[in-house]
Amino acid sequence: MLGQGGSSELICYYNLSDKKRSIVHHGDNLTGIDSDTEGQDDETIDIDLDSVPVCYDRLFFVYNIYSGQMLSSLKNMYFRIADPESGTTLIDYRLHQGSYRDSAVVVAMIRREGDGWKIKAIERNAGTIDVADFVRHCARNF
Repeated sequence: MLGQGGSSELICYYNLSDKKRSIVHHGDNLTGIDSDTEGQDDETIDIDLDSVPVCYDRLFFVYNIYSGQMLSSLKNMYFRIADPESGTTLIDYRLHQGSYRDSAVVVAMIRREGDGWKIKAIERNAGTIDVADFVRHCARNF
C-alpha cells in the first residue's frame, strides 16, 4: 500500500496483513504446485477496500521470486480478482510467459479515486527485490 505522503505498508509472505487487517495474504506457495486446490488459485489475498486506511491511495500487486530465479521460468502466471460474495470473476488477466527478465513484476494497481477504486493492469518489470527500492520505484512511476 502506498500513500501520497510517502507512507507505505508492505503485505507479503513474511507480513501477511496490514495493521487494520484490511488486506490479508493467505501465505506463499513456494513450489507453484498446490495439490489441495487443483485448478484453483495457488495464492490468495483478501482485500476489504472499504477498510483500507484513507492515508493509502494505491495498492500494488507484484509477483516476486526471492530465490534468485527469474520470472521468465514460471508458467501459467495470472492475476484474478473475484467478488467473494457472488463468486463472480471481475478480472482474469494472464501474464505473458517468458517475457520477464527480472525476479519481480508489477502486475496491477488499484487506485483510490473519489469514493471508489479503479484497477489498472500494469505488467511491468520491477527490476529489484529490495523493498525500499521497490516502494520508491512505485512512488515515482505510478
